Amino acid sequence: MVQLASGTQFGAHWVRVLALVLGLWTLVGTTQAAALKIGLAAEVTTVDPHFFNTGPNNAFLHHVFDSLVDVDADGRLISGLAESWVAVDATTWEFRLRKGVKFHDGSELSAEDVLFSLARPAQLTNSPGSYTSYTKPIVASQAVDRYTVRLRTATPYGPLPLDLSSIFIVSKKAVEKAGPEQFNAGPAAIGTGPFRLVAFHKGERIELARHEAYWGARPEWDTVHFRVLASDAPRLSALLAGDVDLIEAVPTADLARLKTNPRVSVTTHTT
Repeated sequence: MVQLASGTQFGAHWVRVLALVLGLWTLVGTTQAAALKIGLAAEVTTVDPHFFNTGPNNAFLHHVFDSLVDVDADGRLISGLAESWVAVDATTWEFRLRKGVKFHDGSELSAEDVLFSLARPAQLTNSPGSYTSYTKPIVASQAVDRYTVRLRTATPYGPLPLDLSSIFIVSKKAVEKAGPEQFNAGPAAIGTGPFRLVAFHKGERIELARHEAYWGARPEWDTVHFRVLASDAPRLSALLAGDVDLIEAVPTADLARLKTNPRVSVTTHTT
């Protein structure tokens, strides 16, 4: 169950990520603004989407990168960078990519970027939390054309589209010789997501700006600023003082009080 307390409207992308990944959030009442400030309860340890598979990392990375397949707030598979997919035979899946999708650097998404992204997790041998459990069933991959990818599994494997919702797609050109350090510094953090990376200060703050050429619905915020506020009391105080607009991991003991606050409205979504 996810509870959201809000005094303004969220963009659909934010609601989806919060509902599926982050859990409990509260948004204090603000007017529609160009900037959104968020207080995080846990640190985002890397901007490399294939290096460390943790909930806080994945929740954040959804705003910078996209996957082939996505999951909506009700847990249903929906199209992501792949507009459609089909089982060609018992061990072969075919994914058709959206045309005209732009990376943050202006280059266009292609099948080669997808194949590179699916192979990369297995190449990061020093990963403290690998994503290879999602790609391990794939024994062969092929770019049929610029916008079509075929993936073969050793045996029939129905959950492959769901697994691929956990693998973010990166730019082969930007990432081919890059490691986590280049992602955190910015040059390699080139995704197709609704926001692009402006600055990453590990353990402190992260800054994002809207990706103007985003293929999906236009994000409602020009910029998004994340602050790491690991302790409950300072995080809640920052919210109520207006220093941040949104916090995660709202202390359960404070929910009743927040529900009576005229500046806060609470909604619940069950998944």
